[in-house]
Amino acid sequence: MRSNGLGQAPTSGLLGLPVAGVLGSTRGLRPDNQGLGEVLPGRRSGRHELVHARAKLNERLMQKHQQWMVLQQYSRNTMQKRSRTIRLFTESLKGRFLTDADHNDVRSFVAYLADSGVSLSTANDHLTSLRMFYDFLNIGGMIGYVPPRLVRIRSVSRRIPDVLSEPEIFRMLDACRSKREKAFVELAYGTGCRPGELRTLRIEDIDFDARSLRVSGKSGVRVVPLGRYAENALRLYIRGRKSGFVFRIDYPVQKGSLYPKNGWWTAIWRDYNQVNSSQQQANLGKVGDVPYSEARAKFRKLLTGVRLERRDRDTPLSHASVDRFVDSIGRRAGLKQHVHAHMLRHSFATHLLDHGADIRVIQQLLGHAKLESTATYTRVSTAKMTRAIMEFHPREIKYESDCNS
Repeated sequence: MRSNGLGQAPTSGLLGLPVAGVLGSTRGLRPDNQGLGEVLPGRRSGRHELVHARAKLNERLMQKHQQWMVLQQYSRNTMQKRSRTIRLFTESLKGRFLTDADHNDVRSFVAYLADSGVSLSTANDHLTSLRMFYDFLNIGGMIGYVPPRLVRIRSVSRRIPDVLSEPEIFRMLDACRSKREKAFVELAYGTGCRPGELRTLRIEDIDFDARSLRVSGKSGVRVVPLGRYAENALRLYIRGRKSGFVFRIDYPVQKGSLYPKNGWWTAIWRDYNQVNSSQQQANLGKVGDVPYSEARAKFRKLLTGVRLERRDRDTPLSHASVDRFVDSIGRRAGLKQHVHAHMLRHSFATHLLDHGADIRVIQQLLGHAKLESTATYTRVSTAKMTRAIMEFHPREIKYESDCNS
């Protein structure tokens, strides 16, 4: 029986879902031992047809793998990252079948990544993505072994996360200008959710009565308690909205534009009552004959009944948008370091540890599958270590006693 490289029989897919059902029939798709492939049985293919057939097979395998990831309910970011890795690896094969690749091809790909200047952590992520992809092919019967599992690169030591102090967090909250900014900072610091989880959070996932959020993250769906400050900020931001993404793109209301052009007062605007909302333009008199105030009055009259505000679009904020406005809040708060959204999550965990919260409770709140991931914050929680020494070390106890005597 063929192994999947992990000592498991190919009777079912990873995490228990059948891969064979996702891959479907492989007849006519399996390449031969020479790597040329019998993709078009009974027909002698020229070089162009062969290249096209290889590309078609590779594309189909990637599509099937994408379907499998959807079935496994991987996050959108994870699926995008893995698909990007597989496409990069496919390009490095220069037209060969993905099923013909061996461990030397994987080594060459890792060497190419190193030459490109990627970090060791990123290279490990690429290798992990390839291992998962080839595990999928192996269990589906497309290959006999998993080449990426024969390649090892140096593991990365876990980096100590960047954390803000409690006074810095309060300064950021005071520096928020909009209801959206206040709601995001309160929610990120008050729940410890990942920025990606908050970006895709929907109003339907909020239970104000139970004061909780239903969050979809890396480790699946979990319920997170909602603090009172976060709840109040959230209510003020979403107002009467009943559905859709919580944090969405807020389009500003246009004011239109009036300016002189070729001797005429020219007005431009968009009417969002119209289906295509294309740009409108009108001349409101010659500059020498009509003063600006009169042209402005004509423009205001012209805009009567015109919808200047974009219709609501259920579009979540991008990752770049979130980091941009969080960093902007940090600069307004006078923080010297660059502040990114994930630092609010790190600060949430560290401050809970500082105040004596159990590490396993924090693990559940953060949605960590492994306790080792949460244990990283114990290296940051210096306040807790300092307090332990001051309270329990014999010399510190004696010093306190001497001072009180």
